Amino acid sequence: MLSHLKASGKSRPSDIARNLGLTPSTLTHLSEKLVKKKLAIRITDESDRRISCLSITDKGIDMIHKAYECGHALRRNLYERLVEEERAQLLRIFEKLNATL
Repeated sequence: MLSHLKASGKSRPSDIARNLGLTPSTLTHLSEKLVKKKLAIRITDESDRRISCLSITDKGIDMIHKAYECGHALRRNLYERLVEEERAQLLRIFEKLNATL
């Protein structure tokens, strides 16, 4: 959800739910947690108080960067265990799987 907000900017909850394939109740639950942790904020439309949007905060952006760095380190650690031949074979497998999408 944070990645969506970072990429798309301020978004309506219904749009986020549709794009991520989440139910409205799941999105409400997740957004409450993000707002409580100050990773996202709610913005109310000035012309229509019934409309609200979510936006990522600087703290949320920092969280995305940290998650990316952790994921990168994890993948590096996993792939370093493979010898060059195994890495080449894995690359061929990923390319084959990607070609079917």
